[in-house]
Amino acid sequence: NQEAAKAEAAAANHSAPEPPQTSSATSSNRKKGELPPGGEWYDAKIFTPTLGVMFFKPKELVDSLFLQTDKEMVDSLDERPVVAFIVEGSSARSAGVELGHVLLKVNGIDVKNPKEASRLIKEGPRPLPLLFYVPETQIVVAE
Repeated sequence: NQEAAKAEAAAANHSAPEPPQTSSATSSNRKKGELPPGGEWYDAKIFTPTLGVMFFKPKELVDSLFLQTDKEMVDSLDERPVVAFIVEGSSARSAGVELGHVLLKVNGIDVKNPKEASRLIKEGPRPLPLLFYVPETQIVVAE
């Protein structure tokens, strides 16, 4: 499943090569809190008391998951919660959540940082609707 997703992501990257200048041109006139161009959004519903993930701020992941991600993209994610660890068999895993995915909303509420995300997930109703963003970047996973 994870390998298939990696292969899919790799295939997607190869099928649409980006002109090298687009990312820097677009991000300079990016509004505060606006997400980097590209990437995808998806909804997840959680029925269990815990999600089974650990969130980190993007800047805390530049030596690991975001090793190959350009600085502008990391900066544009601000302090939004990024999935840096997933418990096997957890509700997050079942919902299709992967490493490097960025949590945007919990129960319709914008989430600005990992601490806020954890609180909203803990206090929210069940089923709990979540909105995730998948940045268009290569996630580096240590084997």
